[in-house]
Amino acid sequence: MTREVKRREILCYGIGDFACNGCFAIVSSFLMYFYTDVAKMELAALGMIILVSRTVDAVSCLGMGGLIDRTNTRWGRVRPYLAGLIVPLCAALVALFYTPEVSGQGRFLYGMATATVYSVLYSGLSVSYSTMMTCMTQDSQARLGFNLTKNISSNLGAFFVTSMTLFLVGYFGNGDSKNGFVKTMCVYSVLYIGIMLVCFCNTRERVIPEQERISFRESMAIAVKNRHWVILCMIEYLMLLGMTMRNQGTMYYAKYCLEQEAMGTVLLSVSTFLAIPMVFAVTFLAKKVGKKKSMCIGNLLLASGAAGMWLAGKNTGMMMLFHVIASIGNGIASGMVFVMIAEVVDYSEYQTGKRPQGFLTSAVSLMMKLGVASAGFLSAKVLELGNYTADAVPSGETLRAIQVNYIWFPVIVALVSIFAIQLYTLDEEYPRILEILAKRKSQEG
Repeated sequence: MTREVKRREILCYGIGDFACNGCFAIVSSFLMYFYTDVAKMELAALGMIILVSRTVDAVSCLGMGGLIDRTNTRWGRVRPYLAGLIVPLCAALVALFYTPEVSGQGRFLYGMATATVYSVLYSGLSVSYSTMMTCMTQDSQARLGFNLTKNISSNLGAFFVTSMTLFLVGYFGNGDSKNGFVKTMCVYSVLYIGIMLVCFCNTRERVIPEQERISFRESMAIAVKNRHWVILCMIEYLMLLGMTMRNQGTMYYAKYCLEQEAMGTVLLSVSTFLAIPMVFAVTFLAKKVGKKKSMCIGNLLLASGAAGMWLAGKNTGMMMLFHVIASIGNGIASGMVFVMIAEVVDYSEYQTGKRPQGFLTSAVSLMMKLGVASAGFLSAKVLELGNYTADAVPSGETLRAIQVNYIWFPVIVALVSIFAIQLYTLDEEYPRILEILAKRKSQEG
């Protein structure tokens, strides 16, 4: 382990993603279900809310990245945003899952407003947290340590909310799901605020670019010159599109296709739980075969496992076996993303001598958020075309629509991702790039 980075800092940085990814998992797994089956919102209105709010979220990523590149405080460029955004974000989370007693139009406007505010705040926090890894060290082994603890905490955070949310909703709501969701979000908010403050207080930024300001136009020119960054943006869009459609389709698949609503919690929890040991497997695979091949293996397992679930039908044993395979594949495919972001930032510095890390990181986040936005809109549209009605006996058309969201879109996206990742060659080039960067710094020093 590098001398400048202590284990305590690695752990305290990593636990921040318990809160950050916990917020993401809540929204991606339960918000669409909450809107349709608890708040009783129309699918057309739901699709518009998700598309608009998450597109605003995506675009605000670029603004946040530019803001980070222009920030210079005694706490660093990024850390102040971790402490400053977590409280308003948690307040917005509670508001997001509150159902006002108003008309359908009023509920739509409230949903649009709260979803948009939440999305912008989450964008600010997630971009800041992701950028932190590029600011703490350039040591590849230390980054693997940061990424390891980050991914473990990320998956623990997702596992916690997927396994506990419906239980807590039932416990606090006592039959009233609307009240139960609000109180559950209050509990999560207190927990997340404490965690993010621990992350803020126990981390340090060390990689400070020499230039103080890089214009948006210059940052964009640097970015598009970096072909590995372009490829990573495309891959992240595809991965988040498929993953989000699968996550938000889980409750519908369990309730209507399997006719076991409680199985939704099991499916979500198994996915997030298996992602924890996959963190260690991904680190091993990345060292042995590289990140590109690891992502190919993961996407192949994801596609075959999801297709296998369709073949298994209501055979619970076979279905769970294929679900485990798909979950392992998803864990492998997504495991090294943020190390790859750090490496494409280094590649831009190698190419141009400049390091617009906030812009580059936020632009990857933009593509991820666009994937999430597209998934929300597409899922709602597919259900609408399938004539979905909450709590009604589903027709064959409705069941097929649910299967498209949960199984077939993720399968297609995984297969396309395998072809896209073939264009990424930074695995082979990166050791030489690090040597050149180190020589430049020693000469400048």
